[in-house]
Amino acid sequence: RLAGPRLFLLRVKALLVIYFGTCICRWIRRQSFLFNPLFPTSKIHNPRQTEGRPSFVHEHPYITSSYYKYTSSFDTLQKIKDIQIDAKQNQLSDWERGINSRLAIFRPFCEFDAGSLPTTFACWNSLVPCRAAEEDLGDEVEQNDEWVVFDMSANGNGRALEEDAENWECEEDSDEPSWFRKVSYNPFKKCKRKTHQKEFFDDVPADGLRTTSADLFLFYSQTFSDNEEAIKSVDEIMDEFFSPGGWSRCFDNIYAIEANIPKELDLYIPSAQEELYNWVNGPNRQFEAAFRIIQSGEWGNYDGFYLMEGDSVPVKNYWLDVILGEIDAYKPFAVLGAQYDGDKWDAFYEQI
Repeated sequence: RLAGPRLFLLRVKALLVIYFGTCICRWIRRQSFLFNPLFPTSKIHNPRQTEGRPSFVHEHPYITSSYYKYTSSFDTLQKIKDIQIDAKQNQLSDWERGINSRLAIFRPFCEFDAGSLPTTFACWNSLVPCRAAEEDLGDEVEQNDEWVVFDMSANGNGRALEEDAENWECEEDSDEPSWFRKVSYNPFKKCKRKTHQKEFFDDVPADGLRTTSADLFLFYSQTFSDNEEAIKSVDEIMDEFFSPGGWSRCFDNIYAIEANIPKELDLYIPSAQEELYNWVNGPNRQFEAAFRIIQSGEWGNYDGFYLMEGDSVPVKNYWLDVILGEIDAYKPFAVLGAQYDGDKWDAFYEQI
């Protein structure tokens, strides 16, 4: 049997080993950027974290977003692999395809609006981003093949072709000699309405997407691995994007990225703007993250980006064509849009 002092010392040593072991484990868990595969800290239980997933989820740039590692929709991942990655491996370069600029469209969202994110894309099916999608989501020309007979005589009682004659296309007169037409005069003429183009946003050229490549980024403010609802919303939009036809024809690629803002710092509280200095910290940090992602070139080299928030709702067809037309008309520029009309810049306005 061990003597009292020796037993006491062994117990102290055991406690010290347990204590220091616990400290080391906590330190390792905090280094999630190095040890995440061994010590996942996600709130989402995902026992098949790597099993069955396409290999691209472990490659750049996809490895930088936890969406691809934590989504449970393997079907969506397979669509990304087949349609967006494998199918484009032998694609010609931008220069060979005539692409002279690339635009990234960021669709930012946060924790409280993650669930409703798919609904913000619903209007894109009726107000299409570009003319290329018109063939899938609606006919560009309204056809009317119904013939109408008009009474062309001076005193006739039939329907007359009067004020809107320019909107009608009538059968041409016979090629018979003039003397024969006088003898066989027919006071009636068969006409049908001319085809009319749908109203366009502006006189926008249809070749905007032929020279500009546009990619869509679904941009979460926090981390996907901590929010299953955000993952499911992205799954839904991805599945729609990879369905045949539709508004997806207006974009080359779609990506899911994250700003990794800690939840306690992802703040947007307009009602507390007088009391809380960082009431808008979340959107500000997310914008900064978007800028850094573009600068890094991790997801590709872009000439600019458009931060299209969820409440930016199109009101006309071909809105993406309009944006590309504006970019082409005003480049080069640092910021494109309405001029700032506030007064917070007054103190240093002359310096900018």
